[in-house]
Amino acid sequence: MKATIVNTVDNTTKVVELPEAVTDLSGLKHFLSISDGQFFEGTTHTDLTSDRQSIPAIPAEKADKGYVFFVSPAQNKFKNGALTRKECYAYVKEHNLGDLVKETFGRNFTQVSTNDLNNIICNAGRVSDTATAPVDTASTDTCNQEAAAAPTVENTSVPTTEKELWKTLVKMLNTVDATEHKQLYTALIAGIYKVFPNPYSAQDLANMHR
Repeated sequence: MKATIVNTVDNTTKVVELPEAVTDLSGLKHFLSISDGQFFEGTTHTDLTSDRQSIPAIPAEKADKGYVFFVSPAQNKFKNGALTRKECYAYVKEHNLGDLVKETFGRNFTQVSTNDLNNIICNAGRVSDTATAPVDTASTDTCNQEAAAAPTVENTSVPTTEKELWKTLVKMLNTVDATEHKQLYTALIAGIYKVFPNPYSAQDLANMHR
């Protein structure tokens, strides 16, 4: 099955085809050549803490996109109490986390415990790393196969950014000429494969990580 590996240790993201023989954390580590680190499976929200722990069954609706394994440093850089309350306040203000804290705990960050603030800071840092992690193109054969299936486009430029995708969609919706409409539709589909070559977008991964 397909698996997206988000490694925040070496700051890479890659897509692999997971062999059926990989059934537990030990086998996953061996397959990925990773000897240490904390593993978290995003589609099932499962912490993998023991080498003998079985890899969870993936939800049926996610089977086509596959697993998402997050690999973090063995020792989290933000331990409970790592930052003082004053340091937490400064970090929350500097990184505009006030709204996130309020959404999570239902009150202003000045009314939240130091321990909970450290947890918010920790998780926000992980999401930031995930959303900006570069893609390891050497390990995306599965995605390249999908991209190869994208339709061939003639006479219309293929969108290469999310903004261009939306502009093409708007133009298509406002086009009455059947031939041009078909060209724009084909370009839009090809653009989706180009802009989103991986099973999950960066935002999907950021939302999935804890």
